[in-house]
Amino acid sequence: MQRRTSILTAFSCALALAVFGPALGAAADPDGQHGVDEGHLLGTGEYGKIQLVDVVDVTDTPDLIADVTVSPDGNTAFLANWGEPDCAGPETGGRTSPDAGAYVIDISNVDNPANFVEGELIGFIPSHQDTRPGEGMQVVEITTARFSGDVLVMNNEQCGPQGKGGVSLWDVSDPSKPRRLSANFGDRDPGDRDANEIHSAFAWDAGDKAYVVVTDNEEFPDVDIFDITNPHR
Repeated sequence: MQRRTSILTAFSCALALAVFGPALGAAADPDGQHGVDEGHLLGTGEYGKIQLVDVVDVTDTPDLIADVTVSPDGNTAFLANWGEPDCAGPETGGRTSPDAGAYVIDISNVDNPANFVEGELIGFIPSHQDTRPGEGMQVVEITTARFSGDVLVMNNEQCGPQGKGGVSLWDVSDPSKPRRLSANFGDRDPGDRDANEIHSAFAWDAGDKAYVVVTDNEEFPDVDIFDITNPHR
């Protein structure tokens, strides 16, 4: 049972722009993600203040990618798959037919002009059935007495009757072989068994301890802080 109790450096390969595909020219959906011009600081170049060095196509679905985070060593990108329009349908979920989750992309050599290697999709981390990650994804290095390695933090929002909320933690020290540490934990309403939907999450290493702070979509306008010193719990 979990006990309740900076912004990532932007990477220059612009994978986020690549996966939005046709959505770049579309108007913003008030119930979805904001458009390409709204809420951004734009530069003078074709892609703003960043340089496009590679494109990795992972989907043809507009607005499917909700967030992007990069491992502390800069070698791996994780893209939040918000879920296809039929996310609430009768998909089986899991690794073979996930409703949503995170694409894992090797970007270790895309910024090396002398030895350029294209980014490569190397894996997919599935969310629980009828569950999808949004803007709360992050990779943080945690070094405590109970765990040492890179942890992928994923928020969980529901898209169907089997959906679950809370936060999920994955060990991505070896990004090609992610291991689930804990899943769908968080604050609960009185009498509920499942955690509330989480809109955003941020984790940090505080030395001997590690924590994650989250905001949920229910209950009171508050934030919750959880001790993840031992992320297996």
